[in-house]
Amino acid sequence: MSTAVIDAPVSHATVVRLRAAAAAVEQIKNDAPQQFPEAASVGDAVRQGDIYIQKIDDISETPLLYTRTLHPVFPLQLAEGNTKGSRHCLAHGDGVTVYSPVEAGSREMFAQLAEMRGISTAEPNWRPRLQEAEWAERRANPAAPTNRLTAQDATTMLAFAGPILRLTKANTIAHPEHGDWLLPPGTYRITYQRTVARDNTVIRVWD
Repeated sequence: MSTAVIDAPVSHATVVRLRAAAAAVEQIKNDAPQQFPEAASVGDAVRQGDIYIQKIDDISETPLLYTRTLHPVFPLQLAEGNTKGSRHCLAHGDGVTVYSPVEAGSREMFAQLAEMRGISTAEPNWRPRLQEAEWAERRANPAAPTNRLTAQDATTMLAFAGPILRLTKANTIAHPEHGDWLLPPGTYRITYQRTVARDNTVIRVWD
């Protein structure tokens, strides 16, 4: 199919209307506050710049690979950095419990994976026992992934993991550029956006 451009005179009134419409579009802001749906289901998520805010099942204890943050400071910044784009901030601490991810590759990460398998970290050889347990799980069913988190899986997950927020009262995740998200009470997991680099590795996206 071919197209043709037809030059035709445009009236002054049309020009005025087009300019007014363009001006109105320019005034539309992408930083207007938005409401996380009250009826959202577990697993539903929204994006604010380079972070995702996902509703998850309520929790009664500290999740695996997380530790409870005892004295968080509010407004609580949810992404590392000191740039304007990194200022995703939970507005207040009223009714908030914060769980922070452990560091990827840390002793705490391996310790939690060992304890999940019933291996005591009080034993001097607990790290080799953890590795042996992972190998045994793979050998038991090499054609299917293990139903237990491995050290490799945990390291990958933690590279993109932000805090988990348990809210008993409504709160707001504010951002100076991407608009605020108003959150009803619930439990939310923060994760960071990822992309594939030129060398086919998966890397985090930064605002």
